[in-house]
Amino acid sequence: AHTGDTSNLMSNATMALSMKPLNPDDFLKAANNYISANKLGAAKAMAEDYLKQDPRSPHAKMILGMVAHEYGLEDEAMRWFDKMGKKYAKSPQVLFCRAKVRYAQGRTKESLKLISESLQGDPDLLNAQLLQVETLERSGDLDAARALIEKSPTLMKESNARLVLARIE
Repeated sequence: AHTGDTSNLMSNATMALSMKPLNPDDFLKAANNYISANKLGAAKAMAEDYLKQDPRSPHAKMILGMVAHEYGLEDEAMRWFDKMGKKYAKSPQVLFCRAKVRYAQGRTKESLKLISESLQGDPDLLNAQLLQVETLERSGDLDAARALIEKSPTLMKESNARLVLARIE
């Protein structure tokens, strides 16, 4: 896998932006590339432009929620996720995003509930698994955090999970 080349990410995002009309998958990929490259202003502008073309776009609302979360605007992030509509509100990715917001707010019980719902929909969602471990650690349930890491070969390979394991050993 090729990593660390943000110029390539940016050129891909720029190419995707130049296409009219931008389909939802290309929009999400390009906007996520901006977020991954910490180009939050570009991701926000792109989502706002997309929302002007399609005011009901759940994808644009999700990106705006993700950007708000990255800026630490947790209440605004939740408002964007709430605006996505019932069809999308229970998707594993949206549940995970909501869990990240609740974690950032220190609301560990709510975060764990959302993570559980997210993993029910997509048991392989690695970021949700990692957040679950971190949230269990924060809540003081160290045995549960340790058990999750130790039973998952995938988590054992993740540096964040190994750091948690090292802290709780």
